[in-house]
Amino acid sequence: MKQALLLLLLLYAPLASATAQPRAFLDLSPASVADAIPTPHPASQPVSSLQVAPGGLVRVTVGFRFEPSGDIARWYLLSALLSLNHPDIEVVTPNPSNIAENAFWHPHVAERGSRAQAIAAVSPQTAPMRANMLHPNDANSPIFSSSGALWVVLAPAGNAATGAWYIGHVYLRVKENTPDNTVVTLALAHLNDPTRTLPNSLLATDGARRYHLFGEHLPADTAALHVKASRVQVVAQITLEDYLGSPQGRQMEVQIRQPGSTEPLETHHSTLDENGILRITTALNGVYDFSVKGEHWLRRTAANVNLSGTVNLSLSLQNGDIDGDNEVSLFDFGLLVAAFGAVPEHTNWNPLADLDGDEEVSLFDFGILVRNFGAIGDE
Repeated sequence: MKQALLLLLLLYAPLASATAQPRAFLDLSPASVADAIPTPHPASQPVSSLQVAPGGLVRVTVGFRFEPSGDIARWYLLSALLSLNHPDIEVVTPNPSNIAENAFWHPHVAERGSRAQAIAAVSPQTAPMRANMLHPNDANSPIFSSSGALWVVLAPAGNAATGAWYIGHVYLRVKENTPDNTVVTLALAHLNDPTRTLPNSLLATDGARRYHLFGEHLPADTAALHVKASRVQVVAQITLEDYLGSPQGRQMEVQIRQPGSTEPLETHHSTLDENGILRITTALNGVYDFSVKGEHWLRRTAANVNLSGTVNLSLSLQNGDIDGDNEVSLFDFGLLVAAFGAVPEHTNWNPLADLDGDEEVSLFDFGILVRNFGAIGDE
């Protein structure tokens, strides 16, 4: 029965009419994971413009708006092909071995009594998707998409639902290296193939002439992603242990790293203010390690810091690393001895050996070094 219906749809598809003007549209919403959770936006108010940071995950939802006129009574089949072949985006495919599990239906399909007939989503990691709307994996079709999503909705008994409704969604990610201010335009695909039911089409009936294909190239609203690096401010309260002087102007090296790694993704050089506050701004978003090294203090690393919005941290740095090798050792002892008794006017003055910040290398500095001797900073 189903095969007979599909054959009828194909036979009567060329009988185009202008008595109804369906229109396809796209909705954009940010997402945290690729799952079946639908867009939070109502179909009557889709969002066609979205700002997203490099690396951001986006839910792209496809919808149809059908306002019949004349004798049009009901529709039987609609289809949409979303092409995502763009150098700055990639389709997120949770299951590369099964393209049917990489795109999702919207609850509107079931609510309107329609049948979720075909679904597919592909990325460069999956097999190409054929563009035959009734048979999406038809090997005879010369037209295919290497990155995109396909939905075909069948209403075997016809469907009188009008207005706007969603079909389904797929996920894409903006690549990490996408330049700031890039605009990515998304649109439903238009393909020319007279032997196939084309993308962005809707089959309906007026009860007299039977099936008609409305919109072989349906008007399709475009959508745009505006790539803008989301800036994160990190405000870190730095405690300089065993230091009596003002923290203002003390030099700090800050590294932002992948969790568990010692290789910096970003390195910042900053100074403390009079309250020991360090501030940096980064375009990185997500979970990273935040590592700080002071002039004669050992490195301290805060693990798994969620960089989002404004981040507040507190770190305490251990004193005594005069030579800057991240260890309090005999080498530091030698430098302190060489500067012992010096003040800023002396030729042997070494500000790094003035561990307590009182502008004199004295027994107090010697005591700090002895107390922390052998200590090693974080990697």
